[in-house]
Amino acid sequence: MNKKQLIEELKQAGATQPEADNLGDFVKALKQPLLVRSRSFKLKKLRELKTKPEKKYFFNWKRLFAPLTLGFASLTMAAGAVFASQGSMPGEPLYGVKRWSEKVFQTINPSFAARATQRRSEEIKQLVFKKSSEDLVKKSVKDFKETPVGTQTSKESQDNLQEAEAKATGNSKEEIHSLIIPKNTQSQGNSEDKSSEGKGKQNRSSQSANHH
Repeated sequence: MNKKQLIEELKQAGATQPEADNLGDFVKALKQPLLVRSRSFKLKKLRELKTKPEKKYFFNWKRLFAPLTLGFASLTMAAGAVFASQGSMPGEPLYGVKRWSEKVFQTINPSFAARATQRRSEEIKQLVFKKSSEDLVKKSVKDFKETPVGTQTSKESQDNLQEAEAKATGNSKEEIHSLIIPKNTQSQGNSEDKSSEGKGKQNRSSQSANHH
């Protein structure tokens, strides 16, 4: 059977002219008489051509949401780490995350600096109570000294330091003692603050009276 006869036979079986031509070329290229004579093979190829589904392109939602899902998961894990780190102590794995989060909080709300200073004093007290190494206490004392000076005189911070000093021994006791501000100095500072505040109110009142 030559190519022309094969094409005619395929057309009789229901193939269109292009389908019959393509299949005829395919069979001829094989150069295998057995395949050419095999009507079942030719019909099989015809069915494949007739039933081959047309390619359809759909929007892949998975590709869109995969990065979003990954980003949300990462954000959730980061938030969880920040939350878990708030109770960590110097020398513990999450302490670095705690200090980093405090810097972020202070950037958003500068008044958080006072709370950060109080945290440093609480850490010093806890380290002493837990009998941690002197090096760790010394490092915490250094961290406390690096906080804003104005926040170091708060009652909460000074109370923590005094409790720590009472429990500390050796070099740690001396290190902590250097952070404690005498009460008369604290009282004097508070009096000056109140005096300044009173003078400010008096000046505002005077300015208001002159204006009227």
